[in-house]
Amino acid sequence: MALIVKQVTNTAELEGILVLQRQNLKAHLSGQDIDEQGFVTVEHTLLQLHTMHQACPSLIAIDADSGALAGYALVMLRGCADAVPMLQPAFAAISQLVYNNRIIDQCSWYLMGQICVAKAFRGQGVFRQLYLAHRHYLNHQYDYCITTISQRNTRSIMAHERMGFRCIHEFEDPADSWRVVLWDWTEQPIIA
Repeated sequence: MALIVKQVTNTAELEGILVLQRQNLKAHLSGQDIDEQGFVTVEHTLLQLHTMHQACPSLIAIDADSGALAGYALVMLRGCADAVPMLQPAFAAISQLVYNNRIIDQCSWYLMGQICVAKAFRGQGVFRQLYLAHRHYLNHQYDYCITTISQRNTRSIMAHERMGFRCIHEFEDPADSWRVVLWDWTEQPIIA
């Protein structure tokens, strides 16, 4: 499979993200799919994605042969925290954490707001390619890529661990129990 991984450039691509997101929302999946395939929790609006995109474009993976959206990985800068109220507890929790004897909020970091791979493309390296693209586009500006994962989403937890993320905190909010994971770009070489 030939894959094109790039930054979002237009509204049609943002709309494609929303379609794939809806297909993988926890609220729309069976318990078996949740356990076996993983899920996404936050449902964004087009306005929220536009706000995030204007601050820093998100990444998408497109199948070069069919043009189908294979996956996406959202970029959510700290300045966009108010755009998605459901993520405010995550930003609040992260800002207070200490990593390597430094308060994270005094470091350069961003939140990878959500990653999702279309069912037909799972197990083909799309997840890895999306994160490598994150690092390619953003490692010159940020030391850490941080995200939160539902404790129930074991597939995502394992995939993030394979990528080099480490769990640095756990917290609960009204929506779920979360694991905060961090990919330290200052100490890890780029994994090809």
